[in-house]
Amino acid sequence: MITYHTKTKRDIKLKDGSVIPQQSQVTVNFEGNTKLCLVTVHRSEFERRTIKLDAGRSASYFQNTEKWNIPGVFLGVHPSLTYEKIQDAVELQIISTENLGFCIACGHEQDGCEPDAKEYECDNCGQKKVYGAEELLMMMVA
Repeated sequence: MITYHTKTKRDIKLKDGSVIPQQSQVTVNFEGNTKLCLVTVHRSEFERRTIKLDAGRSASYFQNTEKWNIPGVFLGVHPSLTYEKIQDAVELQIISTENLGFCIACGHEQDGCEPDAKEYECDNCGQKKVYGAEELLMMMVA
């Protein structure tokens, strides 16, 4: 199990209608390659309540997620960049001359990226967050 102690960076609305307020102290636990994380909220009104959240969306809920290293869960990737989309781009590189990269900030697909490209500048948003398809795929499954 991998455990992180952090704070929420925005309000989290739960299915039962309750809200975990921004800046709440929480403990986030990841077990193996799960797609869920268990979040224990350290606030008296929640009485250390534990909830389950989609691990892939964790980056939008918590602070300092860019420092997290969680096997099987790659945080901070634009939601349009699915495992299947990246895998298709890698397969396309094998059978063609396409060299696609993807911006993890905005989701933009960019041609002319080496398979192992890291932190190239995005043609769309300008951030240095473009990764080659193979590199991104390895980051998602590592």
